[in-house]
Amino acid sequence: MAATTRFSNECSPLRKTTEHNPDSLTDNFEETAYDATLAITVTDLHRIADNSSIMGVRIARIFASLFLLWILIFIQIYLLVQIKIFVTSPAVHSIRAVYDHFERHMYKGHVMDSGYGFALGMGGPTGPYYDVKAFESFSDKGTVCQVPFSQWKYLGIVLYIWTLTIIGELKSAMNQVVWLSRLDSGTLNGAIEPRRESDEYVVVGLPNYLKFMIVIMLVIPRTLITCVLCWLGCRWLSATLDFSEVLVNAVALEFIINLNQVLYDKLMSSRNKLEVQLIKKELPTSEFDKATFCGYLGTFSWGIAGLIWVYLYLVKIQMVLPGYNWDVQMACAEWIGERYDFWRI
Repeated sequence: MAATTRFSNECSPLRKTTEHNPDSLTDNFEETAYDATLAITVTDLHRIADNSSIMGVRIARIFASLFLLWILIFIQIYLLVQIKIFVTSPAVHSIRAVYDHFERHMYKGHVMDSGYGFALGMGGPTGPYYDVKAFESFSDKGTVCQVPFSQWKYLGIVLYIWTLTIIGELKSAMNQVVWLSRLDSGTLNGAIEPRRESDEYVVVGLPNYLKFMIVIMLVIPRTLITCVLCWLGCRWLSATLDFSEVLVNAVALEFIINLNQVLYDKLMSSRNKLEVQLIKKELPTSEFDKATFCGYLGTFSWGIAGLIWVYLYLVKIQMVLPGYNWDVQMACAEWIGERYDFWRI
């Protein structure tokens, strides 16, 4: 029985501490470059304040961890800029050129300047100038019919999946802010306490100035990079003139987020990884004491927020084809039906 109890305690993601507050719960730091930098910095600052005998090594490790984080941030920002220049911009230019040709042909020249380098048919598909029969003589059917907006449900689902990937990063950043705001304020000497039943340590409090530095150096850059990546990813996917490439590109974009994990796996030493695994975050018991809708179902709000974002992006925010008339699907219905069929092909 004792062995079973010990095993269940060790496997539980939230476990009770025995030093600072017997009723508090703990959670793990994520095994990523961001969380590893936080865990190592807090640990070494605490031990330096506690008169560590190897102060020089600990100072060096703090700077090495911060250097790794700055490398990650630099690479992510650099890739965002390069993707915008060499990937997204050409894709947007191509889709606008195709749509411009389509609009001028289908509306028989009755178009107006969108202000972004392509024409928009006057009155839209319900107006007096749109002639769906003119599509029979259109010379570039295979390209324009793969404009992602022509199959908005498919595009919407892919954008939603991409948004959920982004939400995972935003949740991690927000959880850090919530944890820091609820964590006790104290001195570095009392920031970490050991657990009697294991080799693990628990962060039980941090000075306010250190909390502020963590938000400035870790949380804000991570949040800004994630938000820009969300917008840039949606822009690239919406400008991809190939249905299969839309899905492939969504998978390709994820590697920028995964750099957080890659740098941790490949460049962090085994000793550092072990310490990240052994140090825990103290959580307020009040979060888990009561059974509430927010406690059980609150995370679904992130999914709802993702749906709202996708809708707003497709209908209001997207700047790939500003003012898009939603007129390609109607013209391409027969062409799509002949080439994309679940049963016949």
